[in-house]
Amino acid sequence: MTTKAAIYVRQSTTSEGTISPALQRRNCEAFVQRQGWQLVSKSYEDIDISGKKTANRPGYLSLRADYENGDFDVVVADDWSRFARNEVEGLAMLGSMQLASASQGVYDEDTNHLPTAIQFIIDADFSRKMGKRWRNALVYRLERGLPPSGKPQFGYDKQGKDAYIPNADAAIVREAYARYTAGEGSRAICEDFTARGLASAGPAGWYPNGLFDLLDKTFYAGFITYEGQDFPGAHEPLLTPAQWAAYRKARETRKTHARPRNTKWMLQGLVVCGLCGSKMLSHMARGVPSLACSTYNAQGKAGCPGTFRKREIVMKKFRFWLHKHQQEWADAMPSDDEAKTAAETAVADAQTAHDSTVEDYSRYQQWAYENRIVPAVSAKTLAEKAEAITAAQAVLDEAQAALGEFVPASTVRERINAGIKVLGLDVPENDPSLEEEPTEAEAAIMREIYAKMIDRIVVLPPSHPSPRHPDRDLMAEIEVHPKEFLK
Repeated sequence: MTTKAAIYVRQSTTSEGTISPALQRRNCEAFVQRQGWQLVSKSYEDIDISGKKTANRPGYLSLRADYENGDFDVVVADDWSRFARNEVEGLAMLGSMQLASASQGVYDEDTNHLPTAIQFIIDADFSRKMGKRWRNALVYRLERGLPPSGKPQFGYDKQGKDAYIPNADAAIVREAYARYTAGEGSRAICEDFTARGLASAGPAGWYPNGLFDLLDKTFYAGFITYEGQDFPGAHEPLLTPAQWAAYRKARETRKTHARPRNTKWMLQGLVVCGLCGSKMLSHMARGVPSLACSTYNAQGKAGCPGTFRKREIVMKKFRFWLHKHQQEWADAMPSDDEAKTAAETAVADAQTAHDSTVEDYSRYQQWAYENRIVPAVSAKTLAEKAEAITAAQAVLDEAQAALGEFVPASTVRERINAGIKVLGLDVPENDPSLEEEPTEAEAAIMREIYAKMIDRIVVLPPSHPSPRHPDRDLMAEIEVHPKEFLK
Protein backbone atom coordinates (compact mmCIF):
# COMPACT_ATOMS: atom_id res chain seq x y z
CA MET A 1 0.00 0.00 0.00
CA THR A 2 1.32 3.47 -0.95
CA THR A 3 2.39 5.64 1.96
CA LYS A 4 0.43 8.89 2.18
CA ALA A 5 2.42 11.95 3.21
CA ALA A 6 1.43 15.44 4.39
CA ILE A 7 3.72 18.48 4.35
CA TYR A 8 4.03 20.82 7.34
CA VAL A 9 5.49 24.31 6.82
CA ARG A 10 6.31 26.71 9.66
CA GLN A 11 8.06 30.07 9.68
CA SER A 12 8.26 32.20 12.83
CA THR A 13 9.10 35.45 11.00
CA THR A 14 8.88 36.24 7.30
CA SER A 15 12.11 37.93 6.30
CA GLU A 16 14.94 37.56 3.81
CA GLY A 17 17.13 35.80 6.35
CA THR A 18 14.78 32.84 6.83
CA ILE A 19 13.81 29.88 4.64
CA SER A 20 10.63 30.94 2.86
CA PRO A 21 7.46 28.82 3.05
CA ALA A 22 7.65 28.28 -0.73
CA LEU A 23 11.21 26.91 -0.51
CA GLN A 24 10.29 24.65 2.43
CA ARG A 25 7.37 23.30 0.43
CA ARG A 26 9.51 22.61 -2.67
CA ASN A 27 12.12 20.78 -0.58
CA CYS A 28 9.43 18.61 1.03
CA GLU A 29 7.70 17.84 -2.29
CA ALA A 30 11.00 16.74 -3.80
CA PHE A 31 11.68 14.50 -0.76
CA VAL A 32 8.20 12.91 -0.96
CA GLN A 33 8.73 12.22 -4.66
CA ARG A 34 12.13 10.58 -4.02
CA GLN A 35 10.55 8.34 -1.40
CA GLY A 36 7.79 7.26 -3.79
CA TRP A 37 5.07 8.43 -1.42
CA GLN A 38 1.66 9.87 -2.31
CA LEU A 39 1.25 13.56 -1.31
CA VAL A 40 -2.15 14.51 0.15
CA SER A 41 -3.76 17.66 -1.25
CA LYS A 42 -4.36 19.49 2.03
CA SER A 43 -1.67 21.97 3.09
CA TYR A 44 -0.67 22.54 6.72
CA GLU A 45 1.05 25.82 7.58
CA ASP A 46 1.87 28.08 10.51
CA ILE A 47 3.29 31.35 9.18
CA ASP A 48 4.67 34.06 11.50
CA ILE A 49 4.13 31.71 14.46
CA SER A 50 6.77 30.55 16.94
CA GLY A 51 7.54 26.85 17.27
CA LYS A 52 7.88 26.94 21.06
CA LYS A 53 4.29 25.92 21.86
CA THR A 54 2.17 23.57 19.75
CA ALA A 55 -1.03 24.86 21.40
CA ASN A 56 -0.54 28.21 19.64
CA ARG A 57 -0.22 26.69 16.16
CA PRO A 58 -3.57 26.16 14.37
CA GLY A 59 -1.88 24.54 11.35
CA TYR A 60 -0.15 21.94 13.52
CA LEU A 61 -3.32 21.25 15.53
CA SER A 62 -5.24 20.59 12.29
CA LEU A 63 -2.37 18.35 11.12
CA ARG A 64 -2.46 16.39 14.36
CA ALA A 65 -6.21 15.85 14.20
CA ASP A 66 -6.06 14.64 10.58
CA TYR A 67 -3.14 12.28 11.37
CA GLU A 68 -5.06 10.74 14.25
CA ASN A 69 -8.04 10.41 11.89
CA GLY A 70 -5.89 8.32 9.52
CA ASP A 71 -5.85 10.80 6.61
CA PHE A 72 -2.11 10.18 6.01
CA ASP A 73 0.77 8.05 7.32
CA VAL A 74 3.75 10.37 7.65
CA VAL A 75 4.41 14.10 8.16
CA VAL A 76 7.26 15.79 6.29
CA ALA A 77 8.91 19.10 7.22
CA ASP A 78 11.98 20.81 5.79
CA ASP A 79 14.00 20.05 8.95
CA TRP A 80 13.34 18.92 12.54
CA SER A 81 13.23 22.51 13.88
CA ARG A 82 10.09 23.15 11.78
CA PHE A 83 8.21 20.69 13.99
CA ALA A 84 9.21 22.31 17.29
CA ARG A 85 11.63 24.71 18.97
CA ASN A 86 10.86 23.15 22.33
CA GLU A 87 12.71 19.90 23.06
CA VAL A 88 9.97 18.52 25.32
CA GLU A 89 7.23 18.91 22.72
CA GLY A 90 9.57 17.82 19.92
CA LEU A 91 10.41 14.58 21.69
CA ALA A 92 6.73 14.00 22.45
CA MET A 93 5.99 14.23 18.70
CA LEU A 94 8.53 11.48 17.98
CA GLY A 95 6.54 9.04 20.04
CA SER A 96 3.12 10.00 18.72
CA MET A 97 3.51 10.58 14.94
CA GLN A 98 5.61 9.23 12.10
CA LEU A 99 7.90 12.14 11.17
CA ALA A 100 10.33 12.82 8.34
CA SER A 101 12.67 15.67 7.46
CA ALA A 102 13.55 16.65 3.89
CA SER A 103 17.11 17.43 4.99
CA GLN A 104 17.62 14.74 7.66
CA GLY A 105 15.57 11.75 6.49
CA VAL A 106 12.87 9.56 8.00
CA TYR A 107 12.72 9.10 11.76
CA ASP A 108 13.19 5.51 12.93
CA GLU A 109 13.01 4.76 16.64
CA ASP A 110 15.41 1.79 16.33
CA THR A 111 18.13 3.41 14.21
CA ASN A 112 18.18 7.19 14.68
CA HIS A 113 16.23 8.07 17.83
CA LEU A 114 19.24 9.49 19.68
CA PRO A 115 20.52 11.72 16.84
CA THR A 116 17.01 13.06 16.24
CA ALA A 117 16.40 13.69 19.95
CA ILE A 118 19.77 15.47 20.20
CA GLN A 119 18.86 17.60 17.18
CA PHE A 120 15.61 18.71 18.89
CA ILE A 121 17.66 19.67 21.97
CA ILE A 122 20.18 21.59 19.82
CA ASP A 123 17.37 23.38 17.96
CA ALA A 124 15.70 24.38 21.25
CA ASP A 125 19.01 25.67 22.65
CA PHE A 126 19.64 27.63 19.46
CA SER A 127 16.14 29.12 19.71
CA ARG A 128 16.76 30.26 23.30
CA LYS A 129 20.10 31.84 22.39
CA MET A 130 18.60 33.60 19.37
CA GLY A 131 15.72 34.83 21.52
CA LYS A 132 18.15 36.29 24.06
CA ARG A 133 20.18 37.97 21.31
CA TRP A 134 17.04 39.40 19.77
CA ARG A 135 15.81 40.74 23.14
CA ASN A 136 19.19 42.34 23.78
CA ALA A 137 19.14 43.92 20.33
CA LEU A 138 15.58 45.10 20.91
CA VAL A 139 16.47 46.74 24.25
CA TYR A 140 19.49 48.36 22.58
CA ARG A 141 17.29 49.87 19.84
CA LEU A 142 14.51 51.02 22.19
CA GLU A 143 17.00 52.70 24.53
CA ARG A 144 18.29 54.69 21.54
CA GLY A 145 14.83 55.63 20.29
CA LEU A 146 14.90 53.32 17.27
CA PRO A 147 12.01 51.14 15.94
CA PRO A 148 12.36 47.42 16.77
CA SER A 149 12.29 46.30 13.14
CA GLY A 150 13.94 49.18 11.30
CA LYS A 151 11.20 49.06 8.63
CA PRO A 152 10.55 52.10 6.37
CA GLN A 153 8.04 54.64 7.66
CA PHE A 154 5.75 56.59 5.32
CA GLY A 155 6.68 60.27 5.38
CA TYR A 156 10.34 59.55 6.17
CA ASP A 157 13.48 58.67 4.25
CA LYS A 158 15.81 56.21 5.93
CA GLN A 159 19.39 57.45 5.90
CA GLY A 160 22.12 55.06 6.86
CA LYS A 161 21.13 52.14 9.05
CA ASP A 162 18.82 53.84 11.54
CA ALA A 163 18.23 57.55 10.82
CA TYR A 164 14.70 58.62 9.80
CA ILE A 165 14.43 62.01 8.06
CA PRO A 166 11.05 63.60 7.10
CA ASN A 167 10.55 63.74 3.32
CA ALA A 168 8.03 65.35 0.95
CA ASP A 169 5.33 62.82 1.92
CA ALA A 170 5.42 64.19 5.47
CA ALA A 171 3.18 67.04 4.24
CA ILE A 172 0.53 64.45 3.25
CA VAL A 173 0.62 62.93 6.75
CA ARG A 174 0.32 66.34 8.41
CA GLU A 175 -2.61 67.28 6.15
CA ALA A 176 -4.43 64.04 6.99
CA TYR A 177 -4.06 64.68 10.74
CA ALA A 178 -5.20 68.30 10.42
CA ARG A 179 -8.27 67.49 8.35
CA TYR A 180 -9.41 64.58 10.53
CA THR A 181 -8.90 66.59 13.73
CA ALA A 182 -10.93 69.44 12.18
CA GLY A 183 -13.87 67.05 11.79
CA GLU A 184 -13.60 65.79 8.22
CA GLY A 185 -14.54 62.16 7.59
CA SER A 186 -11.94 59.51 6.77
CA ARG A 187 -13.69 58.54 3.53
CA ALA A 188 -13.76 62.13 2.28
CA ILE A 189 -10.04 62.52 3.03
CA CYS A 190 -9.19 59.28 1.22
CA GLU A 191 -11.31 60.16 -1.82
CA ASP A 192 -9.63 63.56 -2.06
CA PHE A 193 -6.12 62.11 -1.69
CA THR A 194 -6.90 59.51 -4.37
CA ALA A 195 -8.31 62.13 -6.75
CA ARG A 196 -5.18 64.23 -6.29
CA GLY A 197 -2.96 61.21 -6.95
CA LEU A 198 -1.07 61.56 -3.66
CA ALA A 199 1.42 58.90 -2.61
CA SER A 200 0.07 56.37 -0.11
CA ALA A 201 1.59 54.24 2.64
CA GLY A 202 0.78 50.95 0.88
CA PRO A 203 -0.02 49.45 -2.52
CA ALA A 204 -3.78 49.47 -1.83
CA GLY A 205 -3.89 53.27 -1.97
CA TRP A 206 -6.06 55.43 0.26
CA TYR A 207 -8.97 53.80 2.13
CA PRO A 208 -10.46 54.52 5.63
CA ASN A 209 -8.99 51.56 7.55
CA GLY A 210 -5.59 52.15 5.99
CA LEU A 211 -5.79 55.84 6.89
CA PHE A 212 -6.44 55.01 10.55
CA ASP A 213 -3.61 52.46 10.57
CA LEU A 214 -1.38 55.34 9.49
CA LEU A 215 -2.74 58.07 11.77
CA ASP A 216 -2.83 55.86 14.88
CA LYS A 217 0.95 55.36 14.70
CA THR A 218 2.67 56.99 17.64
CA PHE A 219 5.78 57.24 15.44
CA TYR A 220 4.48 60.50 13.97
CA ALA A 221 4.21 61.97 17.48
CA GLY A 222 7.84 61.10 18.19
CA PHE A 223 7.41 57.76 19.96
CA ILE A 224 8.34 54.11 19.41
CA THR A 225 5.63 51.72 20.60
CA TYR A 226 6.43 48.16 21.60
CA GLU A 227 3.99 45.79 23.33
CA GLY A 228 1.70 48.66 24.29
CA GLN A 229 4.43 50.82 25.84
CA ASP A 230 5.64 54.11 24.34
CA PHE A 231 9.35 54.97 24.23
CA PRO A 232 10.80 58.36 23.18
CA GLY A 233 11.99 58.17 19.56
CA ALA A 234 15.24 59.58 18.20
CA HIS A 235 13.54 60.78 15.00
CA GLU A 236 11.95 64.17 14.31
CA PRO A 237 8.18 63.99 14.99
CA LEU A 238 5.71 65.30 12.40
CA LEU A 239 3.28 66.48 15.09
CA THR A 240 3.58 68.63 18.19
CA PRO A 241 2.35 67.16 21.50
CA ALA A 242 -0.71 69.41 21.23
CA GLN A 243 -1.52 68.22 17.69
CA TRP A 244 -1.17 64.56 18.72
CA ALA A 245 -3.41 65.13 21.77
CA ALA A 246 -6.00 66.85 19.57
CA TYR A 247 -6.01 63.92 17.14
CA ARG A 248 -6.33 61.34 19.93
CA LYS A 249 -9.21 63.31 21.44
CA ALA A 250 -10.99 63.48 18.07
CA ARG A 251 -10.35 59.79 17.44
CA GLU A 252 -11.72 58.65 20.80
CA THR A 253 -14.70 61.01 20.61
CA ARG A 254 -15.69 59.76 17.18
CA LYS A 255 -15.21 56.13 18.25
CA THR A 256 -17.53 56.66 21.21
CA HIS A 257 -20.27 58.63 19.49
CA ALA A 258 -22.15 57.13 16.58
CA ARG A 259 -21.61 58.66 13.16
CA PRO A 260 -24.48 61.00 12.23
CA ARG A 261 -27.05 59.34 10.02
CA ASN A 262 -26.92 62.22 7.55
CA THR A 263 -23.26 63.25 7.42
CA LYS A 264 -23.92 65.92 4.80
CA TRP A 265 -26.31 67.94 7.00
CA MET A 266 -24.29 70.70 8.62
CA LEU A 267 -26.60 71.19 11.64
CA GLN A 268 -26.55 67.51 12.64
CA GLY A 269 -26.28 67.19 16.43
CA LEU A 270 -27.21 70.82 17.17
CA VAL A 271 -31.02 70.52 16.86
CA VAL A 272 -32.97 69.29 19.91
CA CYS A 273 -36.58 68.48 20.77
CA GLY A 274 -38.39 71.31 22.57
CA LEU A 275 -40.33 68.82 24.71
CA CYS A 276 -37.64 66.50 26.09
CA GLY A 277 -34.33 68.07 25.03
CA SER A 278 -33.05 65.03 23.15
CA LYS A 279 -31.36 65.24 19.75
CA MET A 280 -33.46 65.44 16.62
CA LEU A 281 -32.74 62.73 14.05
CA SER A 282 -32.46 63.59 10.36
CA HIS A 283 -34.36 61.25 8.06
CA MET A 284 -36.45 61.11 4.90
CA ALA A 285 -40.24 61.27 5.36
CA ARG A 286 -42.07 60.52 2.09
CA GLY A 287 -39.05 61.77 0.18
CA VAL A 288 -38.74 65.02 2.19
CA PRO A 289 -35.69 65.66 4.47
CA SER A 290 -37.22 65.84 7.95
CA LEU A 291 -36.40 65.83 11.66
CA ALA A 292 -37.86 63.69 14.46
CA CYS A 293 -37.24 63.48 18.22
CA SER A 294 -34.75 60.67 18.92
CA THR A 295 -36.46 59.72 22.21
CA TYR A 296 -39.81 59.38 20.46
CA ASN A 297 -38.10 57.37 17.74
CA ALA A 298 -36.61 54.95 20.32
CA GLN A 299 -39.36 54.76 22.97
CA GLY A 300 -42.53 56.06 21.34
CA LYS A 301 -44.97 58.40 23.12
CA ALA A 302 -44.09 56.80 26.47
CA GLY A 303 -40.70 58.52 26.25
CA CYS A 304 -41.78 61.79 24.58
CA PRO A 305 -44.87 62.97 22.68
CA GLY A 306 -42.38 63.93 19.95
CA THR A 307 -41.67 66.97 17.82
CA PHE A 308 -41.36 66.77 14.05
CA ARG A 309 -40.32 69.34 11.48
CA LYS A 310 -39.17 69.64 7.90
CA ARG A 311 -35.45 70.28 7.72
CA GLU A 312 -35.88 73.23 5.36
CA ILE A 313 -37.86 75.12 8.05
CA VAL A 314 -35.01 74.79 10.55
CA MET A 315 -32.45 75.79 7.91
CA LYS A 316 -34.51 78.84 6.91
CA LYS A 317 -34.71 80.04 10.53
CA PHE A 318 -30.98 79.47 10.96
CA ARG A 319 -30.22 81.49 7.81
CA PHE A 320 -32.25 84.40 9.14
CA TRP A 321 -30.45 84.22 12.48
CA LEU A 322 -27.06 83.97 10.81
CA HIS A 323 -27.68 87.05 8.64
CA LYS A 324 -28.83 89.05 11.63
CA HIS A 325 -25.91 88.11 13.90
CA GLN A 326 -23.05 87.62 11.46
CA GLN A 327 -21.16 90.83 12.23
CA GLU A 328 -22.04 90.59 15.93
CA TRP A 329 -20.49 87.18 16.52
CA ALA A 330 -17.55 87.88 14.20
CA ASP A 331 -16.65 90.99 16.24
CA ALA A 332 -17.13 89.07 19.49
CA MET A 333 -14.44 86.52 18.65
CA PRO A 334 -11.39 86.78 20.96
CA SER A 335 -8.18 88.11 19.49
CA ASP A 336 -5.55 85.66 18.29
CA ASP A 337 -3.16 86.64 21.09
CA GLU A 338 -5.80 86.32 23.84
CA ALA A 339 -7.02 82.92 22.70
CA LYS A 340 -3.58 81.42 22.14
CA THR A 341 -2.19 82.81 25.41
CA ALA A 342 -5.09 81.27 27.32
CA ALA A 343 -4.53 77.88 25.65
CA GLU A 344 -0.77 77.95 26.30
CA THR A 345 -1.30 79.00 29.93
CA ALA A 346 -3.69 76.08 30.45
CA VAL A 347 -1.06 73.65 29.10
CA ALA A 348 1.67 75.14 31.32
CA ASP A 349 -0.54 74.95 34.43
CA ALA A 350 -1.54 71.36 33.66
CA GLN A 351 2.09 70.37 33.06
CA THR A 352 3.13 71.88 36.40
CA ALA A 353 0.33 70.04 38.21
CA HIS A 354 1.28 66.77 36.50
CA ASP A 355 4.98 67.15 37.37
CA SER A 356 4.03 67.85 40.99
CA THR A 357 2.01 64.62 41.29
CA VAL A 358 4.87 62.60 39.78
CA GLU A 359 7.35 64.13 42.23
CA ASP A 360 4.99 63.44 45.12
CA TYR A 361 4.76 59.77 44.07
CA SER A 362 8.55 59.43 43.87
CA ARG A 363 9.14 61.15 47.22
CA TYR A 364 6.68 58.89 49.01
CA GLN A 365 8.12 55.79 47.34
CA GLN A 366 11.62 56.71 48.53
CA TRP A 367 10.38 57.62 52.02
CA ALA A 368 8.46 54.32 52.37
CA TYR A 369 11.57 52.36 51.38
CA GLU A 370 13.91 54.23 53.75
CA ASN A 371 11.50 53.92 56.69
CA ARG A 372 10.54 50.30 55.97
CA ILE A 373 6.84 51.01 55.79
CA VAL A 374 4.66 47.87 55.66
CA PRO A 375 4.25 46.96 51.96
CA ALA A 376 0.47 46.70 52.21
CA VAL A 377 0.26 50.24 53.61
CA SER A 378 2.69 51.78 51.14
CA ALA A 379 1.06 49.98 48.20
CA LYS A 380 -2.34 51.48 49.04
CA THR A 381 -0.92 55.00 49.31
CA LEU A 382 1.11 54.59 46.13
CA ALA A 383 -2.01 53.42 44.29
CA GLU A 384 -3.83 56.57 45.41
CA LYS A 385 -0.94 58.74 44.25
CA ALA A 386 -0.83 56.86 40.94
CA GLU A 387 -4.51 57.71 40.43
CA ALA A 388 -3.64 61.36 41.02
CA ILE A 389 -0.98 61.12 38.31
CA THR A 390 -3.51 59.58 35.91
CA ALA A 391 -6.02 62.36 36.63
CA ALA A 392 -3.35 65.04 36.14
CA GLN A 393 -2.29 63.41 32.87
CA ALA A 394 -5.90 63.51 31.64
CA VAL A 395 -6.09 67.26 32.39
CA LEU A 396 -2.77 67.80 30.59
CA ASP A 397 -3.96 65.80 27.55
CA GLU A 398 -7.15 67.88 27.42
CA ALA A 399 -5.19 71.15 27.60
CA GLN A 400 -2.77 70.02 24.89
CA ALA A 401 -5.70 68.95 22.71
CA ALA A 402 -7.30 72.39 23.13
CA LEU A 403 -4.04 74.04 22.10
CA GLY A 404 -3.73 71.68 19.13
CA GLU A 405 -7.28 72.58 18.03
CA PHE A 406 -6.61 76.33 18.28
CA VAL A 407 -7.60 78.24 15.14
CA PRO A 408 -6.80 81.97 14.81
CA ALA A 409 -9.94 84.12 14.90
CA SER A 410 -9.26 85.64 11.48
CA THR A 411 -9.14 82.15 9.96
CA VAL A 412 -12.44 81.24 11.64
CA ARG A 413 -14.10 84.29 10.08
CA GLU A 414 -12.74 83.36 6.67
CA ARG A 415 -14.07 79.81 7.09
CA ILE A 416 -17.48 81.13 8.16
CA ASN A 417 -17.67 83.42 5.14
CA ALA A 418 -16.77 80.50 2.91
CA GLY A 419 -19.46 78.46 4.66
CA ILE A 420 -22.06 81.13 3.96
CA LYS A 421 -21.40 80.61 0.27
CA VAL A 422 -21.73 76.85 0.75
CA LEU A 423 -25.13 77.49 2.36
CA GLY A 424 -26.15 79.67 -0.56
CA LEU A 425 -26.70 82.77 1.58
CA ASP A 426 -25.21 85.07 -1.04
CA VAL A 427 -27.77 84.13 -3.69
CA PRO A 428 -31.53 84.87 -3.99
CA GLU A 429 -33.67 82.68 -1.77
CA ASN A 430 -35.54 81.19 -4.74
CA ASP A 431 -32.30 80.14 -6.45
CA PRO A 432 -32.43 76.37 -7.12
CA SER A 433 -28.82 75.98 -5.92
CA LEU A 434 -30.12 76.34 -2.35
CA GLU A 435 -31.41 72.80 -2.63
CA GLU A 436 -27.97 71.37 -3.43
CA GLU A 437 -26.33 69.34 -0.66
CA PRO A 438 -22.77 70.30 0.34
CA THR A 439 -20.07 67.67 0.13
CA GLU A 440 -19.23 65.66 3.24
CA ALA A 441 -15.98 67.63 3.62
CA GLU A 442 -17.82 70.98 3.40
CA ALA A 443 -20.51 69.84 5.86
CA ALA A 444 -17.87 68.65 8.34
CA ILE A 445 -16.16 72.04 8.28
CA MET A 446 -19.47 73.89 8.70
CA ARG A 447 -20.60 71.66 11.58
CA GLU A 448 -17.38 72.44 13.42
CA ILE A 449 -17.82 76.19 12.86
CA TYR A 450 -21.50 76.27 13.84
CA ALA A 451 -20.77 74.22 16.98
CA LYS A 452 -18.49 77.09 18.07
CA MET A 453 -21.39 79.54 17.67
CA ILE A 454 -24.52 77.57 18.54
CA ASP A 455 -25.33 75.91 21.85
CA ARG A 456 -28.51 74.36 20.46
CA ILE A 457 -31.44 74.91 18.09
CA VAL A 458 -34.75 74.06 19.78
CA VAL A 459 -37.75 72.79 17.79
CA LEU A 460 -40.89 73.68 19.77
CA PRO A 461 -44.27 71.91 19.46
CA PRO A 462 -46.68 73.33 16.83
CA SER A 463 -48.28 76.64 17.90
CA HIS A 464 -51.62 75.56 16.43
CA PRO A 465 -53.42 72.18 16.32
CA SER A 466 -53.80 72.46 12.55
CA PRO A 467 -50.42 72.23 10.81
CA ARG A 468 -51.66 74.36 7.87
CA HIS A 469 -53.51 77.03 9.87
CA PRO A 470 -52.86 80.53 8.42
CA ASP A 471 -52.08 81.95 11.89
CA ARG A 472 -49.33 79.42 12.57
CA ASP A 473 -45.88 81.05 12.78
CA LEU A 474 -43.34 78.39 11.75
CA MET A 475 -40.33 80.63 12.45
CA ALA A 476 -41.48 81.30 16.03
CA GLU A 477 -41.45 77.54 16.66
CA ILE A 478 -37.69 77.42 16.10
CA GLU A 479 -35.36 78.95 18.72
CA VAL A 480 -31.63 79.47 18.11
CA HIS A 481 -29.62 79.50 21.36
CA PRO A 482 -26.11 80.93 20.77
CA LYS A 483 -22.98 80.35 22.83
CA GLU A 484 -22.46 82.62 25.85
CA PHE A 485 -19.99 84.93 24.10
CA LEU A 486 -22.62 85.84 21.49
CA LYS A 487 -25.34 86.77 24.01
